[in-house]
Amino acid sequence: MSDRKAVMTRLIARIRAMLPEDWFGQAGKRLRDTSQAISDFAEEHRVRPKDLLEDGVESGRKKLEGLANKEYAEAAKNFAEAEQKKIEVELLRRSLASKVRKEEAEARLAEAQALDAEVELFKKLAQIGVVLHRDEKGNLTALPVLEHDCDLTRLAAQRLAIRRSPGGQVEVQVVSGEAGTQELWIVSLVNQTATQVAELKPGEGVRPNFIWSPDGHLLAFEKYNLEGHSPMTTTSVSVVAANGIGLRSVVLAPPNERFSTHIERWVDDDRLRVRTTLLEPERVVFYTFSYSMQTLNED
Repeated sequence: MSDRKAVMTRLIARIRAMLPEDWFGQAGKRLRDTSQAISDFAEEHRVRPKDLLEDGVESGRKKLEGLANKEYAEAAKNFAEAEQKKIEVELLRRSLASKVRKEEAEARLAEAQALDAEVELFKKLAQIGVVLHRDEKGNLTALPVLEHDCDLTRLAAQRLAIRRSPGGQVEVQVVSGEAGTQELWIVSLVNQTATQVAELKPGEGVRPNFIWSPDGHLLAFEKYNLEGHSPMTTTSVSVVAANGIGLRSVVLAPPNERFSTHIERWVDDDRLRVRTTLLEPERVVFYTFSYSMQTLNED
C-alpha cells in the first residue's frame, strides 16, 4: 500500500489456527470482507499507518490550541471588563467631586446673595424708620424705630444675647456698643419702648445667663471684669426691674465685698439666691437677696 519504492509494507496480526469450516464459514467470510475493505480504502486514498498517527497527533494539537485560545479569549474579555469597570468608577468619582464643588460654590453664592438681600433690607428699613421683630412663633412684625436715643435696627444687628420674660412682653438684649463696649437694654414688646439699663466700661461684659423672676417683674444678670486677676473677685450679680429702672447690685458685707457673687435661682418673685466663695477657710456660701428690702442674708 506504500507509494514509495523499496519500502515494504507489513501488516502485523495475531493469527489463531482455525478449522477449515470456520475459515470458510460465515465468520471467516466477514473477516475476509472486512480486511479487504480496509485494504481497498487505504489503497484508494493512499493512506498509510504513519499518516493516521500523524493525523491523530495533529488533531489533538489543534484541539489543545482551540481550548487554549478559548481560555485566552475569555481571560482577555474578563480583563477588559474589569478595566472598563475601573474606568467607570474613576469617572464616577471625578464627576462626584466636581458635583460637590459645584454644589458648594452654589451654596456660597446663595449665602452671599442672602446676605446682600439682608443688607438691602436693613437699608430700606433704616430709610423709612422701621425695624422687624420676630416673636416666639416665628412671625415677623414691622415696628417703628423707638425714641430714647435707641435704634432697634442696631440692637438687632449687634445683639450678643437675648432672653424674653416669662410673660413674653419684655426681653433683655446685650448688644455691642459703638466703642466696642457692651450695652444692656430692656425692650418692651407691648409699648414699643427700649431702656438702656447699663453701659459697661471697656473690659467689662455681661454673661448671657439672664434669669427672670417667676412673675417676670425682675431681671437678674451677672457682670464681669476681664481685667480682674482672679475669678473669685471679677463677677457681681445685679437686679433690675422689667421697666429698666431700679438697678441694684448684690454686694457682700465688709470685709468680703470684693468677692464675686453668682446667680443660683429665684426663691420667689422678690428674693434671689446667690453664691460666693470665701477664703480662710475656703468655702462656698449661699445668700438670699431681697430686691424690695435691699437686704442680703446668709442662708
